[in-house]
Amino acid sequence: MLTPPAGLSHGDLAAVVEQAWDVAVDSLGYRPVGFGSHHWVAIDNLGHRHFVTVDELSPDSRVGDEVSVLGLRLRPALTAAVDLRAIGCSFVVAPITTKVGDPFVRFDGYAVALYPFIEGQSFSFEAPFGRSDRERVLEVVIALHRVPLTSIRPPETDRFVVPWLDQLDQLDQLDRSLLGAATSDGPHAAVASELIIDNEAGIRRLIARYRTLVEQYLGHPGPVVITHGEIHPGNVMATSEGWVIVDWDTALVAPPERDLWRLAQGDGSILREYAHATGTAPDGRLVDLYGLRWDLAEVASLAAEFRRPHEDTENSRKALEILRSVLGRLPA
Repeated sequence: MLTPPAGLSHGDLAAVVEQAWDVAVDSLGYRPVGFGSHHWVAIDNLGHRHFVTVDELSPDSRVGDEVSVLGLRLRPALTAAVDLRAIGCSFVVAPITTKVGDPFVRFDGYAVALYPFIEGQSFSFEAPFGRSDRERVLEVVIALHRVPLTSIRPPETDRFVVPWLDQLDQLDQLDRSLLGAATSDGPHAAVASELIIDNEAGIRRLIARYRTLVEQYLGHPGPVVITHGEIHPGNVMATSEGWVIVDWDTALVAPPERDLWRLAQGDGSILREYAHATGTAPDGRLVDLYGLRWDLAEVASLAAEFRRPHEDTENSRKALEILRSVLGRLPA
């Protein structure tokens, strides 16, 4: 996210880190990176750097079943990352467990996690993978997919649920709700509504195509593996000891194509290399399915966001930019 949550002060966050991890924080600097979790760099009293992430929790979250506002089940995902690191998966940047062994701590509607600070080259989400980078990242993905499910506490299984999709199924009501909320609930509601109205046909086709592909897969399911779920340039780093993957809150047990669809954009050679290395030939329909779901999840979550009260902030302006971009690439 581009700006920190209004309800969480630096002092409170530093106190949480000290209490949960015994790390005395001297300074906290907000990092406007990504678009989901909030991020800080913390420097402790010994001069060591750490990375702190904060996820806003859904109002219906319960202890032991923490769900982020984006619909992610954090505990099983981050527990899986901790286990992966423990069994030797050095490419996994896992959270540092708390004094009581948890991957994060709850505080006032937030999930706070502490990570080691990683030195290396990071990349922009918008930047495409170069050919050699795709091959290096593919090697890491293959290593992840080879991990036996029984060797860790696995994350949740992908049920192909898209949060807020039910709202997109009611586009007429959604549009009226957004337009009616334009004055009282936020400055971007009317623009978001117009974008959705103008692209209603494309959205409906996207939903229909996604559901068809899910139905086809569920009728003849294939192999599943441990997946990260968001293998893109913003979630990988090149370090002196190899490539690593960050942000494991999206981890699920799922078909391998969940980690391949973005890598596969190009001439298809990545899919052939994956098949040669693993003996599992990726299904082109599932590659399409996960690409469609990315767009569908973006539209559904952002439409829901603009239905809620919001202000004119860097975050809301970026969200509107993303909504416009996703809708702009839908077939006419």
